[in-house]
Amino acid sequence: MSNDISNNGNSKTVENNDDDYKVMVLQPDPKGNSFDEITKYIDENIRVFRYIPWIVGCAGVLVLVGSANMVRRYAGAAGVPRRLIYANSVLHGRVAKTEQQSLLVWHTPLLRQLFRVGLRPPANVESRDLIKVQFSGVSLNSAPDKTAVWLRQTLLTRSVQFRLLHQKDDYIECIVHSWRPRWFHYGPRKKYCVNEELVSAGLGTVEELKGFHNHTASVKFIQQLIRQEKTAQRKGKGVWQGTDHESSWNRLRHQINRLLGRSNKNDYHSTSLPISGVAEDFSSHKH
Repeated sequence: MSNDISNNGNSKTVENNDDDYKVMVLQPDPKGNSFDEITKYIDENIRVFRYIPWIVGCAGVLVLVGSANMVRRYAGAAGVPRRLIYANSVLHGRVAKTEQQSLLVWHTPLLRQLFRVGLRPPANVESRDLIKVQFSGVSLNSAPDKTAVWLRQTLLTRSVQFRLLHQKDDYIECIVHSWRPRWFHYGPRKKYCVNEELVSAGLGTVEELKGFHNHTASVKFIQQLIRQEKTAQRKGKGVWQGTDHESSWNRLRHQINRLLGRSNKNDYHSTSLPISGVAEDFSSHKH
């Protein structure tokens, strides 16, 4: 067995000619190693490197808070950024005033809701500080007076959640949700869609839905509105009372109530009948 030893730079190679194998023995580099230098630098400044994750985390939280509109309060429909409307963002607020076909909402950012600060509008709040909200997919031209009474009795001073869909002039068309009052202040609050309630009560008819970029969700929403409209037609509620859409049983019930001098609090009379709703021609809708 013969061994040959050769030196090459920082390594020494030992060769065994009989067994045909090589063994590489590494020798330390007299000039030093860059990895060791980096490790040494980190050890000397370990305190700084411990604070880096906290700094990055705080910066991320600030960016998230700013992008999610958790701090800023928007005053008026013109003050809402267009990017939020295009993204169909959801805002929260409290109804300060009502009109015949719209709500005037005091916007409350999410961060204020978490800390329960500034939820109620000031007593002398002006209309320019409120976001004017109308109901997407619902036409309220048939019984505006009755609609104004319903909105005032149902939603005034109530908390609402509204999804921004389409801005037009000085108002924004939205899908509005609210919560039913609790029984004796116990139990979970039940959430409901105000747009559907208006159609179900016979106060409005279904119209074209604009600005909803989620096609699947928009189709489901408009179909739900049409379903509520057909139910209101069959039961003869609101503007549908006395029309051909009303079922014979409900027409008979209304006639008996009129003969007996009774009034149904859920029936809203109107001198003008609504135009043909989208329920009869849903195929003409453009999403």
